[in-house]
Amino acid sequence: MKRKGREKPQTTMEYQKKVVCPENEELAEYMWNKKQEMAQSPNGISDNISKTLHKAYTNLCKSKTPIKTLKEFSEIK
Repeated sequence: MKRKGREKPQTTMEYQKKVVCPENEELAEYMWNKKQEMAQSPNGISDNISKTLHKAYTNLCKSKTPIKTLKEFSEIK
């Protein structure tokens, strides 16, 4: 059964973003590589997980303050 509605094609290309705060570059690089690794695994990556990781990565790159703890990372909006 086909779903009706707005479905986005899976052909969108994603690019690494510029990290605003230099202290966050290492974490951003790790997140980018982890998402790529998960996407290339035999099971792939679900659309929801992909969107969640993308949003977290984008917000990390936009953050002007250094992220030093997991708690700080979880508080990024």
